[in-house]
Amino acid sequence: MIRFDPEEGFLTNYAEHERLIKELRAGRDCVVVEVYYCLERFRRMIETEINLFAPGAVIEYRCFENDLARANENCRKRPDKRDPKDHVLLNEQISPQYKCPEGASVEKIFAL
Repeated sequence: MIRFDPEEGFLTNYAEHERLIKELRAGRDCVVVEVYYCLERFRRMIETEINLFAPGAVIEYRCFENDLARANENCRKRPDKRDPKDHVLLNEQISPQYKCPEGASVEKIFAL
């Protein structure tokens, strides 16, 4: 399985989008981790791209529940989070619009 990670800025990294399409066309399973796909408008964009350039690829969503308090608590506790304040701010911006897609596997957020 090939992982595309948000630390590399997947949302706006068009070279990574091209690589994703190439891997999907080759029949490889891929995982994209991107916080902005919590927002429907960004999900629609990547779905359109995949459906257009890699028809037949199956998109499966695995999401965390929208638990802002627990997510922020974990951001503050994680020793490897470089900018906890920035991540908390991002969570607070995304949470009000965050809705898991229908049929998604929704995971509970556990306290660290």
